[in-house]
Amino acid sequence: MTKQQVAEMASYIEITKMGMPIGKQDQYASAFGGLNRFTFTAQGVSIEPLKIAPDVYHALEHRLMLFFTGSSRESTSILKHQRRSTEEEDRTVLQALHHIKQVALDMQGCLEHGDLDEFAHLLEYSWQEKRRLAPGLSTSFIDECYQLAREHGATGGKITGAGGEAF
Repeated sequence: MTKQQVAEMASYIEITKMGMPIGKQDQYASAFGGLNRFTFTAQGVSIEPLKIAPDVYHALEHRLMLFFTGSSRESTSILKHQRRSTEEEDRTVLQALHHIKQVALDMQGCLEHGDLDEFAHLLEYSWQEKRRLAPGLSTSFIDECYQLAREHGATGGKITGAGGEAF
């Protein structure tokens, strides 16, 4: 199977067979690996590997940190809320989603131009926008951890996945 076929099969199993209210970004990121720009449209998915200089890539690796919050979460309720809000054309959620999409494009430019400081600031902005998508996306514990990291020099950050807990 090609990488795209693997991603589509994984998406089919999780979305159609298991009924999960998710998108396909995780399956594509896992199947392709590396740093890529994925564009999802009704016609399909396009994949564009990012053009990042090796020194920028290594600097990025050294600046990123991943923390486990000590607990996992069930993302279904967060994702169902987000999907329902999108279908009901909730202005706040749609605006946040559009901002997150634009920030992702801007972050690509930062990576390709080696501007990791601006990349971090955009990551911070993206996290604040993501928090607007659904209740429960952050917790008081996550907020405390995030604030502690910021107080000790972190420029930006976000919770991975749907939010709620985990990494």
